[in-house]
Amino acid sequence: MPRTIYVSMIPYNWRKTFDTFDVKILELLKKCTEGTPTVDDTRPLHIVLASEYMFRRNPMSIVKKPKESKFLSDKSDVSKFPPPKSPTADRRSYAHSIHSAAEKDQLIIRLCVATGGKNIMIVAGSIVWAEKEPVMAGSKVVTKGEVLNSSYIIYNGSVACHYDKSLDVAELDIYERDLFNFKPGDKQGGIFVADGLSFGIEICGDHGGIRHPSSTSTDTVQTLDIHMLVSDGASFASPALRTGGYGLHCDRSACTVWQADTSYAGRKRITAGGNLTWTLALD
Repeated sequence: MPRTIYVSMIPYNWRKTFDTFDVKILELLKKCTEGTPTVDDTRPLHIVLASEYMFRRNPMSIVKKPKESKFLSDKSDVSKFPPPKSPTADRRSYAHSIHSAAEKDQLIIRLCVATGGKNIMIVAGSIVWAEKEPVMAGSKVVTKGEVLNSSYIIYNGSVACHYDKSLDVAELDIYERDLFNFKPGDKQGGIFVADGLSFGIEICGDHGGIRHPSSTSTDTVQTLDIHMLVSDGASFASPALRTGGYGLHCDRSACTVWQADTSYAGRKRITAGGNLTWTLALD
């Protein structure tokens, strides 16, 4: 009997929203409670997938002018900028869009608690967080901090996979480069097994690091059941799937599901308009 997989995606445009950290977590958890359709499978797998940078602060909450951020256009409506906020426990005295290690841990714990004992997998897009905070002497930076762009895959109450983006595609904003260095991961993609299925996860510019069947690389070719890509402007061009396997691509601007045909070039797109939920059958 085919496996039933229920997929919910969140194409989160982090540059245009001012949701708090808690609101973003609640949005993920709300997706987990969406009713699954009636199926023969007694325990269908529910995958909730968000786009890259879901957990990163909007630069408009940091800068005063659009030109101070590489993520904003000079034509941005400055009148939409929120009023300055007083520093709180999770907003250090120096301004940046990076989350703290404590916030990263909080995200993991809350998602683990929410999925415990359930056949639910949450891929919380990515979180940009500081493994090391800058060492400051007044307003002077003594030692730069270190920042990672990480994806944590939570399944049934635990971390099934942790993967750090390796390619630095200008990960730090203009006003952050004097405070931090980007720390790249040591691999381009994460491979793991959950609920008896093989998975791959990649972040944006790292796509292609998990070798697909048509690759001429000497690296091990992967033929996965499910290949997931979270991004902020990438295309799903190099699926590493077995025949009949699914590619799940969640970008801040759109979401797409692909299914591999008998060859790499034979993959087909399964989507309809603004669809954000799918029910898939995996043989």
